[in-house]
Amino acid sequence: MKHKKKNESYNYKNKISLIVLLFVITWFAYTVIKKGNINKQVYQNGEITNAIVIDKKKVGGKGKIKCTYSFLYKNVKYEGWVYNDNYKVGDTIKVKFLKDNPKVNNDYKFLQRVN
Repeated sequence: MKHKKKNESYNYKNKISLIVLLFVITWFAYTVIKKGNINKQVYQNGEITNAIVIDKKKVGGKGKIKCTYSFLYKNVKYEGWVYNDNYKVGDTIKVKFLKDNPKVNNDYKFLQRVN
């Protein structure tokens, strides 16, 4: 009888692990698809403006270069970021943003590459 209880416990743990794994995979897929849809929406419906690169730093173990930029829309300052080795602090770049939600924005060159 002890052997049967041990197998039941093992099967229960396997089921829980499988449920957690499926949840993580589903969440990851949802996040990737949602981000792609947002980029597509900004690319197709966004407004182009100039932004200034205000910060540049290495992030992560692979040394990716993350540039932060800012722009004004209706006298309100908004920020965004992009991974790009070629930009320098003070550079003027083109960005696209949604007029109804300027917090949703991205580097125009990036949007052209991914769409």
